[in-house]
Amino acid sequence: MKDFFSRFFPELCAAVVAGIILYFAPNFLASGDKTAEEYFVSGNEKMDAQNYDEAIKDYGEAIRLNSNYKEAYRKRADIYFELKKYEEAISDYNQAIKLGVHEAAVYSNRGDSYALLNHYEKAVADFTQAMKLGMNDAVTYASRGIACYQMKNYAQAVEDFNAAISLGWKDDSSYTFCGLSNFHLQNYPQAISNFEKALELGRKDDVYLYRCLGNSYYYLQDYEQAVSIFTQALQVDPNYDIAYNNRGLCYANLGQYDEALSDYEKAIELNPNNTLAYGNRAEIYLKFGDNQKAAADLAKAKEIAEKQ
Repeated sequence: MKDFFSRFFPELCAAVVAGIILYFAPNFLASGDKTAEEYFVSGNEKMDAQNYDEAIKDYGEAIRLNSNYKEAYRKRADIYFELKKYEEAISDYNQAIKLGVHEAAVYSNRGDSYALLNHYEKAVADFTQAMKLGMNDAVTYASRGIACYQMKNYAQAVEDFNAAISLGWKDDSSYTFCGLSNFHLQNYPQAISNFEKALELGRKDDVYLYRCLGNSYYYLQDYEQAVSIFTQALQVDPNYDIAYNNRGLCYANLGQYDEALSDYEKAIELNPNNTLAYGNRAEIYLKFGDNQKAAADLAKAKEIAEKQ
């Protein structure tokens, strides 16, 4: 029987043998003198040496020889992620997951890649899956919190940032984003606490953080404290026109109209396109009974707005 098939169906016999090899030894198919497994090992060595371009080539050869080589996809994805080639990383992570790699780190890295490409909903889903697989560390909570913040899911963002903080995450960015989330939720006392902690952790030269803190006090109608915060912002950056405008608002609410007018004028001097400052100065002029100047400022604010 064997001689019969070999004699009359040689192509069939060759195909059967090839199929057996493909099925039972996919990682050891040769390309020249190297097998898929050898390319994979070589890629690992080059990856460890941070010779990423050559490692990518070796993993590519391993995948060419065995399209189901899930670990090669995963390793190449890690390199793409390290090189900030996020679309390529996502493509390889997708293939690795499809082939059965269900590790928390894979979902976490793919989540980071999605987030860095502004695909926040997919990022949240991946961070959540990483948590289900046991990655319940502070960094993962903080990463999901940032993605939730970008999606304007502020309540979940606050929950995640608080979880990250409770797990020992002392990075000022978590407190900053938590503060911004609380601010959007109009939870101003907690926002103040978050912003003050971020400043304490080393962001004392961040005028935007002072601005957020000052705005929180403003919305609590603590105008004197807000004035103090905006003044601190101006000590950091004397050319910060927004701080002058916002401090002017506080002075106006305190009935200190001369100080408010002075701040609005400084804001306009620093930024002639600050429409809010023109509008706010118009209100002061109206209080002073100078309708002509008020009308001129309102017209100027409208003109600038129409050009923007």
